[in-house]
Amino acid sequence: MFSFQRVAQITLLSTALTLVAGRILSGSAGASRGLLTLDEVITTYTGRSSLDYNEYGCYCGLGGGGTPVDAVDRCCQAHDRCYGETSCWITHITWTEIYCATGYCVCLDRVGTCEHEACSCDVEFGECLQRAHYNPAHKNYCP
Repeated sequence: MFSFQRVAQITLLSTALTLVAGRILSGSAGASRGLLTLDEVITTYTGRSSLDYNEYGCYCGLGGGGTPVDAVDRCCQAHDRCYGETSCWITHITWTEIYCATGYCVCLDRVGTCEHEACSCDVEFGECLQRAHYNPAHKNYCP
């Protein structure tokens, strides 16, 4: 069960991530999506909260620029870029469905749709973070 404070923090992080991407991603009843879903994807692949990645390096969180500090930061940069390459525009609210189990997530929307593209960005992000080493010294650090 999420506390109100945790939901508020995740919602803030979700908003920041989607604004960076220039997209609005929402959730539908019975499906996992949006910032709570991105948190679920991150937790599934890394065992960490999405809050651990907010303000990590130069690209994780609101905004982004400069040189990524490490592999985690490069994952965030690639995630931003992936969202930017989807067919979802800021005026298009996407409703996506995703299924996460132990160690993996699967996008359930029809391939080729905006929803599937956005979901695929999140899954690729989770897979990238899983391969990357998290360095606590890079939290709130962008040279």
